[in-house]
Amino acid sequence: MRLGGDIAERLLELAAGALAVSAELPTHPSGRHVALQLARAGTAGGANYEEARAAESRSDFIHKVGIASKEVRETGYWLTVVKRANWKASNLERAPGPDPTTRSDPLRLCPNSPNQCPQGVRLTP
Repeated sequence: MRLGGDIAERLLELAAGALAVSAELPTHPSGRHVALQLARAGTAGGANYEEARAAESRSDFIHKVGIASKEVRETGYWLTVVKRANWKASNLERAPGPDPTTRSDPLRLCPNSPNQCPQGVRLTP
């Protein structure tokens, strides 16, 4: 598997889950708004991560992974909105993604510095 492939796969799962949830949201104006935002953010994380994997430099890679991380966090926000609005979506409990209560981020490879990366993880494209 290509370096970063497991992250790409998790982001695909996030995108599929976000799309499944957004398809079940209410069709009134606020439901459509949240569904569209969830669909956009949920799919953007993976797209931006794939862009990062093809980066032209280390700084380009870091910048693009940062954008992907922000999209993943935004997806968590919209999933929290859906839960707090008590909108029912059968896929909501199974939707993969960040835990908005702990702000965990599946793209956060190295908690504080490159020296604390798990063995085998490199911050290069």
